[in-house]
Amino acid sequence: MGRFGPVVNSANAYVTALIFCEKAITEAGTGLDTLVSAFERLQVQTLPSRMPQFFVYVAIARGESDESEFYFAIISPNGEVVVKGGFRVENWGALHWSAFILPLAEVPLPTAGLYVVRVFAPDRVLMERYIDVRISPQSPAGQDNSPTSEPSP
Repeated sequence: MGRFGPVVNSANAYVTALIFCEKAITEAGTGLDTLVSAFERLQVQTLPSRMPQFFVYVAIARGESDESEFYFAIISPNGEVVVKGGFRVENWGALHWSAFILPLAEVPLPTAGLYVVRVFAPDRVLMERYIDVRISPQSPAGQDNSPTSEPSP
């Protein structure tokens, strides 16, 4: 059984979790991850802007495949790729799944709307989630105007 449920018999690798959070803590003794302040909505004072530091937790189950190379991208509402990268699973472990915490900072936010966060293999999309970027009401003078995230329901 994987951390988020039983591992499904699948010919291909698949994503079991894709979570955005403000802070991620990995316990040294156990290796367990704690995700703090999960979110799916971000409010900014002005656009264009940049997203503050955040983390993306990705859990992938191996299935029956030998796949090991995966990719990650964030696409703005206007279709611009604002983040792209890749990662490789070196060890699937006894339960045939692996998890990663990807730290991100200064992600460009050119416009308001739904940003697509995509994890994919060379030949297909494994999972998509969205971050809803909105312009917040103006704060009174002197208050902090940095971007804020809203908790996931």
